[in-house]
Amino acid sequence: MATAAILQEYGRKWVAMIQENILSYDTKNYIPLAERQKMAASIRSEVTKEGLTIYGGEWVFTYEYGRGPTVNDGDGAVRRNALAFIREEGIQPKGLLADGSPMDQETLAFFVSRKIHQQGTLLYRTQTQSGVLSDVINEGSVQELESKLFFEIGTAISSRLLEAIQ
Repeated sequence: MATAAILQEYGRKWVAMIQENILSYDTKNYIPLAERQKMAASIRSEVTKEGLTIYGGEWVFTYEYGRGPTVNDGDGAVRRNALAFIREEGIQPKGLLADGSPMDQETLAFFVSRKIHQQGTLLYRTQTQSGVLSDVINEGSVQELESKLFFEIGTAISSRLLEAIQ
């Protein structure tokens, strides 16, 4: 198997695993399924003479590390995503507001988005990783790929040396 074929095999495998992780993501970031589907679709691999590169959408690292506090004015995406997630998960708020009225899903989405805007998501605040990316591409999986590549290169060199000797 040529080195390019090995890289393509790992690229396909890693892309599929990352996509599955994104789609099954146990989100504390309030990312609705439609957004996760878009992100999963953005994951792809490319093999060039320099090696294997995995690409993802603009916010792919948010799935791994969370989202920090808002620096610039928001465009309402956090609130929209929180509301879509709350509805999709069927979350029913409990408790009363200060005026005694029951909390609804829109109000809960407001409070969730305000917390995220002020302090970032739980992943960000706890400085942890979700594993969406790091469970797939890590020291162990890279060493496994390196071993296959070294074996392939060693086999090719041995074959060429034997041909040259004969």
